[in-house]
Amino acid sequence: MLAHLAKIGEAVQFDAASSYCADGSLPTCHWDFGDGQQAAGSAPRHAYGAAGNYIVTLIVANAAAQRAQTSVSMKVNGEHPAPVFPLRKGARVLLIGNSLIGFSGPLDEWLAFYDKISPQPLGLHCESRGKGLGKLVEYATWTSLGIHEKIAQGWEVVIIQPWIDATDPKVTDEDLLKDAKTLVDWAREVGAYPVLYEPQFGWPNLLKEQAYGYQRIKQLADTLDTGFIPAGQAWPLLLNDYPLKMNASGQPVAGVDMSTLHPYMYSDFGHQSFNGSLLNSLMIWKYLTGQSPLTVKVTPDQPTLNKQAKERIILDRVPYLEKLVDDSIIPASDKVR
Repeated sequence: MLAHLAKIGEAVQFDAASSYCADGSLPTCHWDFGDGQQAAGSAPRHAYGAAGNYIVTLIVANAAAQRAQTSVSMKVNGEHPAPVFPLRKGARVLLIGNSLIGFSGPLDEWLAFYDKISPQPLGLHCESRGKGLGKLVEYATWTSLGIHEKIAQGWEVVIIQPWIDATDPKVTDEDLLKDAKTLVDWAREVGAYPVLYEPQFGWPNLLKEQAYGYQRIKQLADTLDTGFIPAGQAWPLLLNDYPLKMNASGQPVAGVDMSTLHPYMYSDFGHQSFNGSLLNSLMIWKYLTGQSPLTVKVTPDQPTLNKQAKERIILDRVPYLEKLVDDSIIPASDKVR
């Protein structure tokens, strides 16, 4: 059920005109607006004084005092839509970005997988949309990608991922901000809470590009007043534990030694492997739900785990990745308190 939308101070018209009593008596209606205020009558008006998410409950009774009850979600926005964390059951999450739909498993599928095996499943509905080269300008201007139409379907959270443009010095801060604002505004049009996501970057220049990308994406999040998932910050920590081998020229060597970062976490020079997808998606999942990855405990016998992932994940290192995420990411619910 999508949330109804209102702004602070806006008089919202509620209507129970479709309610009726099977015995032919006139129904009495009692409303609880979820903010401590109540009202009677079939069509009251109510204004909320603070941004937030409220559950509006209508109780209808007949002459014999038999009662029926129904509820709807009311999302009240201030200047910007209010954060929606912690997520409610059945929440809808949309992920927009090239790396979010990679061939090593779309991150929306990973999120649904963690949710199913978590101690407190929410029944999340997750989808992703991307393609192109992973540039915000493509998502904001390429009508063939249908990003605006997809966002318009309605979501609680829209996660937006810059990628190549965030580390390209030829892309100005002004252009990056313009395209990010377009996507953020689309999310806010439907009452969704926008979140900017920092991915991992190509492994040969990981430390340099990760620091530059983090700085630019964090600046966008601060300017646009959005959420921010610094998922890429786990990768330098991982690189410290699994250092790359260098050649005589000081350049990283791919090799086949699984004690190095590549090919442990990368499937090529720029995209994450199944292990990398596991790491990135766990960062998002903890941010959204506040649940520790240490409670997930990914194992090969879980029927909801993708067959290819079962074959390619280095399972004896999953506990390490889960702890890395647990130490690296702050849940959104903590950020907005």
